[in-house]
Amino acid sequence: MTMSRLLRGIPLTFLAGVLLVPGTVVAAANPPAPPSKMVSPLPPDAGGGRTIPVRAGDNLQAKIDDAKPGDTLVLDGGATWTGNFVLPPKSGAGWITIRGSQESQLPKAGQRISPSAAPSMPKILTPNGTGAINASDGTQGWRLVGLDVSVAPTWQSTVYQLLAFGSGSADWGKRRPTDVVTSRIIIERCYIHGSPTQKVRRGILANARDMRISDSWIDEIHDSGFDSQAILGYDGSGPLLIENNELQASSENIMFGGSDSSRPDLVPADIVIRRNHIMKPFRWFPSHPTYDGSHWVIKPLIELKSAQRVLIEGNTLENSWSWPAFVADAFNQDGTAPWSVVEDVMIRYNVVKEVTGVFQAWAGSAPVRRVAILHNNATGVRTGYPGNAYVKGKQLRLTGGAPIEDVWVEHNTTQPADSGPFTLDLSKGTFRRFTYRYNIVGFGNGGPTVEGVWSGDDASLDSVAPERDFALNALVSLGNAVGTSRVANSPSVWRQPQWLSFGDAASAGLNPDGTLSTNSPLKRRAKDGSDLGVDFERLNAALSGSGAAAAAAAQPAPSAPVTDAPPPASAVGPKTK
Repeated sequence: MTMSRLLRGIPLTFLAGVLLVPGTVVAAANPPAPPSKMVSPLPPDAGGGRTIPVRAGDNLQAKIDDAKPGDTLVLDGGATWTGNFVLPPKSGAGWITIRGSQESQLPKAGQRISPSAAPSMPKILTPNGTGAINASDGTQGWRLVGLDVSVAPTWQSTVYQLLAFGSGSADWGKRRPTDVVTSRIIIERCYIHGSPTQKVRRGILANARDMRISDSWIDEIHDSGFDSQAILGYDGSGPLLIENNELQASSENIMFGGSDSSRPDLVPADIVIRRNHIMKPFRWFPSHPTYDGSHWVIKPLIELKSAQRVLIEGNTLENSWSWPAFVADAFNQDGTAPWSVVEDVMIRYNVVKEVTGVFQAWAGSAPVRRVAILHNNATGVRTGYPGNAYVKGKQLRLTGGAPIEDVWVEHNTTQPADSGPFTLDLSKGTFRRFTYRYNIVGFGNGGPTVEGVWSGDDASLDSVAPERDFALNALVSLGNAVGTSRVANSPSVWRQPQWLSFGDAASAGLNPDGTLSTNSPLKRRAKDGSDLGVDFERLNAALSGSGAAAAAAAQPAPSAPVTDAPPPASAVGPKTK
């Protein structure tokens, strides 16, 4: 972008020889593209083929091999099969379903399973480190409903994955151009788990196309020497739907990337992560009273290392004491996939609780482009967790050597639970088209800071984010509310029209849950007349699922630049010095 274009139509002021652009937007971020493909709809329970009973003691693999599209295998509820079962390729466009005989005892379709349902479920156990259920390339059209998938108690070593979908014919499971990628897979109302002491590296390896994981419960996924994930995908192009699941893992609960895709068309894409409960139990945290003595590798709740067109919506994320809740760290992980990228990511209408940080984007050896973070409510952000120092207490961290472009952060509410400051960390890079608007950010006695911009003023911001829309946010000092001393919060060196600064939560009308009081001065203050911070009506609709489908279809447009004059002092609330 040329300087003449950059400054066209903008009033200029010169101060101490520095060119300033007071109270005006340079460039707003471009919005991400939504997922362009959807997974197949759930097929009818009656597949049109045979219903094949599988009794306790029957040869399950033989029954699987004999099944044809349209058939349903009905396994005795409560019975156990031990082995490394393979779902083979079948010809035909229909589905083969594997389900239990006591399905009437389970939650209905669309409702999440829980461990309490395990006695009614058929049990599929791996006797070794290989998956209990596996599907290599060429496999398509399998639906798994109401299965309990775990590890035989006789196996005490590492399990690499409990379910594995997608493996090519080249070395290390890489795909050749002629390989037919695993596709049309449904995992529905399944209980997938290790045990409290078992090393299980991942619950589901999801290197597939057209895959749905819904209404399931995945827990006790952890390892002491390597990362572990409830769901991992790195070599399958999607679409992929992860909806209404319980997901517990010590490292990345959900991760895409982390190993190189075999070719450009297999970068994970068209991913929807919706209405899941994503958490780490505090019994894995050495500083917590419930600590169980384990030494698992702890990483973020959701991490994207190579992914395109991702919608993360309506989830509840809890307990991340070493890393931020959301991480977009773009890497050509093994150096063999120069097409790696993290781009077109929408993170909206989520609840975040008890974390050391909220969001990080790190463009390592690959770029990060078009990421929107909208209407997320974060409480319990702590600097006191013994995690990585560079993420503690931070609402947002952007860093890296590769480009970071079009990051759009708007209508979020973030509150600390200790002395944590409001911290934007813009370090080690230049960030093009960065929008940061309409947010409400509380802080403790650390005070508001912009780290990585060493002098903390607009001239420094210009050096790292010259194309930005950085205005109309509210800072609220919560020191007394979190048991620390209250500090000044007036960002006098930052050139922002309508920067709202409050000495305490009461004057801001900010409630502990992030909602606003009826008479809050933050109501109807955005350019479009909406409240600052989170839209809780839409947030609650996304969490419940009542409005998720409609919200997914309606991508928000970038907000108009703010050029109006600062509000009267009476509308802003008191400032501290």
